[in-house]
Amino acid sequence: MSKISLADMQNPLYLHPGDGHNSVSVDKLTGAANYKEWRRSMEIVLASKRKLGFVTGLVKKDAEDEVKADQWDTCNNMVIA
Repeated sequence: MSKISLADMQNPLYLHPGDGHNSVSVDKLTGAANYKEWRRSMEIVLASKRKLGFVTGLVKKDAEDEVKADQWDTCNNMVIA
Protein backbone atom coordinates (compact mmCIF):
# COMPACT_ATOMS: atom_id res chain seq x y z
CA MET A 1 0.00 0.00 0.00
CA SER A 2 1.41 3.40 -0.92
CA LYS A 3 1.66 6.13 1.68
CA ILE A 4 0.26 9.60 1.19
CA SER A 5 2.79 12.28 1.97
CA LEU A 6 2.01 15.45 3.91
CA ALA A 7 2.77 17.42 0.74
CA ASP A 8 0.03 15.50 -1.10
CA MET A 9 -2.46 16.20 1.68
CA GLN A 10 -1.69 19.94 1.54
CA ASN A 11 -2.36 20.09 -2.19
CA PRO A 12 -5.80 21.61 -2.91
CA LEU A 13 -6.33 18.88 -5.52
CA TYR A 14 -6.07 16.17 -2.85
CA LEU A 15 -9.44 14.71 -1.88
CA HIS A 16 -9.69 12.92 1.44
CA PRO A 17 -12.39 10.23 1.64
CA GLY A 18 -14.15 12.42 4.22
CA ASP A 19 -14.26 15.48 1.94
CA GLY A 20 -17.65 14.71 0.42
CA HIS A 21 -20.41 17.29 0.40
CA ASN A 22 -22.19 15.41 3.22
CA SER A 23 -19.26 16.10 5.55
CA VAL A 24 -20.05 19.83 5.70
CA SER A 25 -22.04 20.91 8.72
CA VAL A 26 -23.14 24.46 7.99
CA ASP A 27 -26.56 25.90 8.69
CA LYS A 28 -28.71 26.31 5.59
CA LEU A 29 -28.76 29.73 3.95
CA THR A 30 -32.25 31.09 4.51
CA GLY A 31 -31.77 34.54 3.01
CA ALA A 32 -30.27 37.87 3.92
CA ALA A 33 -30.94 37.34 7.62
CA ASN A 34 -28.25 34.66 8.04
CA TYR A 35 -26.04 35.33 5.01
CA LYS A 36 -23.03 36.71 6.93
CA GLU A 37 -22.95 33.80 9.37
CA TRP A 38 -23.50 31.25 6.58
CA ARG A 39 -20.74 32.77 4.44
CA ARG A 40 -18.25 32.78 7.31
CA SER A 41 -19.09 29.17 8.20
CA MET A 42 -18.66 28.08 4.57
CA GLU A 43 -15.32 29.91 4.32
CA ILE A 44 -14.05 28.19 7.46
CA VAL A 45 -15.16 24.73 6.31
CA LEU A 46 -13.73 25.13 2.81
CA ALA A 47 -10.46 26.62 4.10
CA SER A 48 -10.04 23.76 6.57
CA LYS A 49 -10.36 21.32 3.65
CA ARG A 50 -8.01 23.46 1.47
CA LYS A 51 -10.82 24.04 -1.02
CA LEU A 52 -11.60 27.76 -0.53
CA GLY A 53 -9.35 28.59 -3.49
CA PHE A 54 -11.85 26.93 -5.82
CA VAL A 55 -14.44 29.51 -4.76
CA THR A 56 -12.11 32.52 -4.70
CA GLY A 57 -10.44 31.62 -8.00
CA LEU A 58 -7.00 31.17 -6.44
CA VAL A 59 -6.83 27.50 -7.51
CA LYS A 60 -6.81 27.52 -11.31
CA LYS A 61 -7.50 24.63 -13.65
CA ASP A 62 -4.27 23.41 -15.28
CA ALA A 63 -4.76 23.63 -19.04
CA GLU A 64 -1.41 21.95 -19.74
CA ASP A 65 -1.78 18.79 -17.62
CA GLU A 66 -4.82 16.62 -18.37
CA VAL A 67 -4.50 14.59 -15.15
CA LYS A 68 -4.38 17.73 -12.97
CA ALA A 69 -7.25 19.24 -14.97
CA ASP A 70 -9.31 16.12 -14.24
CA GLN A 71 -8.40 16.33 -10.54
CA TRP A 72 -9.41 20.00 -10.56
CA ASP A 73 -12.78 19.11 -12.12
CA THR A 74 -13.38 16.47 -9.45
CA CYS A 75 -12.53 18.84 -6.59
CA ASN A 76 -14.49 21.72 -8.08
CA ASN A 77 -17.55 19.49 -8.50
CA MET A 78 -17.27 18.42 -4.86
CA VAL A 79 -17.10 22.08 -3.77
CA ILE A 80 -20.15 23.16 -5.79
CA ALA A 81 -22.21 20.05 -4.92
